[in-house]
This record gives sequence, C-alpha cells and structure tokens, in this order.
Amino acid sequence: MEIWQKLSEKFFRTIISEKLPQTIIFFGPSSQSAKDDFVYHIAKLLVAPSRDLADNKFRELCETQSYSDFIVISKGSTGSIKIEDIHSLDDILCFSPFESKNRIIYIREASAMTAQAQNALLKKIEEPPARTYFFLCTSKKNSLLPTICSRSVSFFLPDVPADEISPFEMFPFINELSRDIDAAFLKAEMKKLEILCLKASFSGISFVDRLCDSVCDLSSIDEGIINKDSDNEKLEYIKRNIIRSRLAFLSFFIKNTEPGISMRIADFLQNQQYFSMDASLFYNILGVELGKKQ
Repeated sequence: MEIWQKLSEKFFRTIISEKLPQTIIFFGPSSQSAKDDFVYHIAKLLVAPSRDLADNKFRELCETQSYSDFIVISKGSTGSIKIEDIHSLDDILCFSPFESKNRIIYIREASAMTAQAQNALLKKIEEPPARTYFFLCTSKKNSLLPTICSRSVSFFLPDVPADEISPFEMFPFINELSRDIDAAFLKAEMKKLEILCLKASFSGISFVDRLCDSVCDLSSIDEGIINKDSDNEKLEYIKRNIIRSRLAFLSFFIKNTEPGISMRIADFLQNQQYFSMDASLFYNILGVELGKKQ
C-alpha cells in the first residue's frame, strides 16, 4: 500500500541519517495488527542483527519474544501495563545489545500503561541507554504523558480502508502456508469464513457453535492438499497453522462489525500458538460465555 510504503521510506531515511531519536511513538486509528506489521517491518533495519536472518524469521523470533534484542511489553490479564512491567527492564538495560547493533523495547498499546508505569518509563527515556530505542504504539497520543511525548518523535499511522487490505496483508503468516499447501485451498477457506461472517450473530449459540466447528475441525482437512514431502510432525504443524489461518480470516471479516472480538483474536494470534483448539478455548478467545451454558 502506497501510504505505508512512504512511511517506511521516511523512517528508513531517518535511520540512515542517524538522526532518529531514541523514543518513537506510533499513533493513529490504524489497528494494532497494522501497527505491529509496521513495527516489525522497520525494526530489522534498525536492530541490524549480527546473524543472517530472513525477514520472516526475524519477525517470528520477535513475535515469540525469542530475539534477545527485541523486547515486547504488552498489557497483562488485568488489561494494563504496570510499573513492575517497566521495572522489569532494569536487568536488560544495564547490558549492551546481545547480538545486534541496536536494541528495541516495544510497548504495544502504550495507553494501557498506568500513571505509575508512565512515570517509570519517563525516567528511562530521559537518559536512555546507548543503542536502545523505545517504540510506543497507541491509538491516541494524548493518552501518554506530555513529558513522554515531548521527548519523542511521533509517526502517524492512518487507518487503511477495508478495500485496500486483504487478510494476507493483515496477517502475513498466512502467506507462509502457501509453501506447504495448495493456494486454492487457502482461498476456499477464506471464502468459507467470509460467507459465514456475513450473517454473524455472536448472541446466538447456534451461530457460535457452527463457527467453532468451521474453525477448529482438523478432521475436515484433506491431506491431499498438503505437500507430500511433509513428515508426520510437519503435517501436524501445518494442520494447526490452518486453524490459525481460519482464526485470522475470522478476525478480518468481523473487524468492522465486531471490533472487540476481532482484536482479541488478533492479539491471540500474536502469541504464535500452534495447537488443536477445543470449544472452551475457542469461546474464551471470542470472549463469549455461550459455550458454557449448554
């Protein structure tokens, strides 16, 4: 998308010129998943890993918090980022980056920080450690302390019209499946979820049950569409990733009608979980209690 490409180029020019402040705020009406996409896209150039990593591999390591120089702080089960979460950085920041030129501290949904957490963060960004950058993402910049904003540079991330983005752009991991399974199958899965969501009613137990069957059923997957070179372990991995893709399609097609549920699914997918889901977990992700009232 042209507008995102221009933003990336602007950011890259700033990095190359070595004039990038160490605290950057990404704000605007774009979805959290879109903000994540932008952050992961630009992070690799700034981090500059010492080992050779493909873009997809770098992103996977960052998302699973398996890359030592990309630290993610997200809101916990209480829905907030607490002062303890900020203080947990102390043991990290006293050391230089481990395997990269620079380190990134990524605070997702920064508006979830409590007042105490924001004040603790302010102390760190006032005198940031060398080679450490703080990325703060939020929908509303005025949710952050003015003193934090004054010590940061801000990038506005606009909303993207629905007709300018696809599920494959919103959730890039889906594209990786095309290496192992028939692309036509993925498109058919996408269309199936799109049709089902046209008349979505999350207040009706029959709809949620049907949705659960459509997303979680592994037995419906024909092994003929999967790469014949896959061993049993790889086969299970692919099947569980198909469930992830179904959840991604679901999140995409309800993002306008059920934004709360869509965001819960998107946040869940960020954890890179690969498993066969049962109904109770599915209902929990959707945030509905219908499945427990039968």
